[in-house]
This record gives sequence, C-alpha cells and structure tokens, in this order.
Amino acid sequence: MVGQAEVEIARKLFEEGWSGGHVDAPLQFMTEDIVMRDIVGHAEPMRGHDAVREFWAAAAPTLKVLPEELYVAGSGVVVLWMAYGQIPEDAKENAGRWGTAEGVSRLEFRDGKVCLEVDYWHGGQGVCDDWKTHFADTMRGGQYVNNPTMAELHAREAPARVQELEAWGAVFDRTPDQRILQRNFGGHKYPRLAHVGDRTGLEMIRTLQD
Repeated sequence: MVGQAEVEIARKLFEEGWSGGHVDAPLQFMTEDIVMRDIVGHAEPMRGHDAVREFWAAAAPTLKVLPEELYVAGSGVVVLWMAYGQIPEDAKENAGRWGTAEGVSRLEFRDGKVCLEVDYWHGGQGVCDDWKTHFADTMRGGQYVNNPTMAELHAREAPARVQELEAWGAVFDRTPDQRILQRNFGGHKYPRLAHVGDRTGLEMIRTLQD
C-alpha cells in the first residue's frame, strides 16, 4: 500500500537526493538493488548503487532536479519535476547560465526505500512557446467566444497533464529519440498536439478506466 510516507520519500529523493549536489546523495533513498531507467538518457536499465553512481557522477555537481507535483498512482508515486542544469563555462553560448528541462518519474518502493525509478524527460521548455502564447492561440482558435478562464487553465496545465496521463499508462506516438510526438493543430503557432494515431480519444478512455 502506497501512502503519504512514500510520497515524502519521493519528495526527499528529489529535493535532497537528485538536487543534493553529491553523487551519493540519491542512494540513501534507494534499495541496494535499485533498478533505474532513464529512457532518454540511458536506454539500458541501471541496477544497483554502483550503476546509479556512475550514471550520476558527472551531473551531480551542476544539476538539480526538483519536484513540482507528486501523486500516488497505483502501486507507486509519480513525480513531475523540473531540472535545472548549469551550462559549462567553456560553452560557446550562455556559459555559466542555468537551463531548464521538465519530465516525469514513476517510483516504486520496498521497505521504505525506492526500488524502481523510471524517468522520462521531454527536453528544454524553450523560450518561444509558453502558456501565454498557447492561451492566445486557443482564444483565437475559438473565435474569442470560449471561456477565457478555462482556456488559461488548459494552457497552463496541459504539459503536466499529458505527462500525468503517460505516467498512468497512456501510450503516445513517439519521435525517433523517444520523446512525445507533437503535431500542429488548427490556429496554433507551435506543434502541441500529443496523439495516438487516429485513436487518441480511445487511448484516453482506456487509460482513465484502467
């Protein structure tokens, strides 16, 4: 049974572990036989503390992965997170500045520690598209007769809700590098439509019913 105790362990894993600044910081919240998958950054499962330590060694000093929202989902906890990484000083552009990326992880637990972590991230948020642009496109697409409060809520919450559905088991179409494939939609400046071929609605029903 997963409850508030596991949610707090998940929170600490991200706040004190993945954002702790030391290669060993996450390990205190993980079982010795932890299995971890970073679907985008590390295709093969990592097993045990040594594998996680090797994976995290280079990133630990300059990367923080902070939780945004946490949910109990079935036998585990889903964490929507934001990663903040410092750009190397020798980079050609934006040296020393911090970039951001967002993603979602699903955790399972045993004996008060995380025994499975599956991560997937969707890249940088970008500087062109944001919720305000999405909101403006939505209002224009509705000929300004749609409810602005609901349109704003949709624009603000859509990315997190898509990630939440995926964490619950929705299978969206993917790009070659395994990110969610987003298509253009009428009246929108940027491709935002996450889909499942021509049966997106059925996939949403299946996911929510399960």
